[in-house]
Amino acid sequence: MYACYKQLERDIIGTKMDLKRAREKRAMLIDLLGPRDVKALAYDHIVTNKAPVASNKDTYIIYYYNELIYISDYINILKGYLDKLLSIKKEFTRLVEEYLKNFKDLETEVFYWHHMKGLNLNEVSSKVHYSYGYVRRINMEIVRKIKNNVTEMQQTNKKYVV
Repeated sequence: MYACYKQLERDIIGTKMDLKRAREKRAMLIDLLGPRDVKALAYDHIVTNKAPVASNKDTYIIYYYNELIYISDYINILKGYLDKLLSIKKEFTRLVEEYLKNFKDLETEVFYWHHMKGLNLNEVSSKVHYSYGYVRRINMEIVRKIKNNVTEMQQTNKKYVV
């Protein structure tokens, strides 16, 4: 469970970074395709579906346009994937909260407050009413489980298996 949540967080961060890079590339392509003097365009050297080799910026128009269409589709795919990951994270959090309402499991409580909600261990120790040292030991055990499960998941190539 712990490793799955951490892998989910890593995937969300990675997708956000990919989305940011794709948006930056789209902005660059829009700038390259932006308005310019129509009389300055060279219409006799337009290249289609191949990477342009000429140095004249105007011969790149169709190539840049095709790239813009591709990157826009890629951005839409990433948005959908990110929405799916965020909904999985929300559902995961809801299930852990529901579990904590029904069962008193100190390890899950420490994981919830420290790893899911982002509280430091001092705040977690006051929430669960245990000493800082004891909570720290429990957290070290959680981290050990995460590391072991992540390496196992990488070896078997599985994701989000609880």
